[in-house]
Amino acid sequence: MILSFAAKGLHIVDLMPAAYALNLVEIARQQHLDLLGVAGLDKAVLEVDAYIPSKIYLHIVRTFDHLSPDPAWGFDIGQRLGMNAHGVLGLAAVSAPTVGLGVVSLCRYIRIRSSLLRASTVNAKGQLLAEFVHDEILQEQLPHACEIVAMMLQSLLSATTGRQQLPLQWRFPYAEPDYSQSYTDHLWGQVSFGASSLQLLLPGSVTELASLLRDDALCASAQRKCVELLRELYTASRAELWLADVRAQLNSVYAARTHGASLNVDIPTAD
Repeated sequence: MILSFAAKGLHIVDLMPAAYALNLVEIARQQHLDLLGVAGLDKAVLEVDAYIPSKIYLHIVRTFDHLSPDPAWGFDIGQRLGMNAHGVLGLAAVSAPTVGLGVVSLCRYIRIRSSLLRASTVNAKGQLLAEFVHDEILQEQLPHACEIVAMMLQSLLSATTGRQQLPLQWRFPYAEPDYSQSYTDHLWGQVSFGASSLQLLLPGSVTELASLLRDDALCASAQRKCVELLRELYTASRAELWLADVRAQLNSVYAARTHGASLNVDIPTAD
């Protein structure tokens, strides 16, 4: 799927899963909202491949936010997606040996599903801190973006533990919104605002739990696929940067030679 976009001048850095946008379209339809009509898009644009350009995805998100009567729609879309919607990334996470390793896997490979999000994990004093940083282009939609990621994480924890409540600590990178009650309604554990990034703190009693969906063979296979996709992303990005650098140097040399050339140079003739 990625190669078909590469042929059009795009690589995975420019893409988002079409499933994310299609879920917004479906939610809008259930609310009797013509999301694609207002956005000026044809549904075929979202069904042509597994990925769509990030700009189209962001346009759909902004349009949905404008139309939706629910300010907390990020929780709804995040909950509807579930782990199945995240492809091989979700498989690698749910099949990991422990809950903690599943979260680590999700953070390690998350960029194969979203070019607008970076994630990392740190083990400290028997706890696991997962941190998520969104691209600047998402700042106007940051609360909704964080709500979607939070529900993604909670779906992972629900699937791997079979529980409906855990002692978690959530920290969000913005001031407390007017609809903050939705955060406590949807999320397990404690919620706070004003952090430097989206953060989830999991105690050792949770991270050390064996995953109910542990499958070592599936996990190894899924992680290999994740590595392949990341390698393709890295290679494409480096190649693009290298070509741009070479192009810039050649242009610089050409400009210098042109500028330094005399206007009175004799033009050779056939004589």
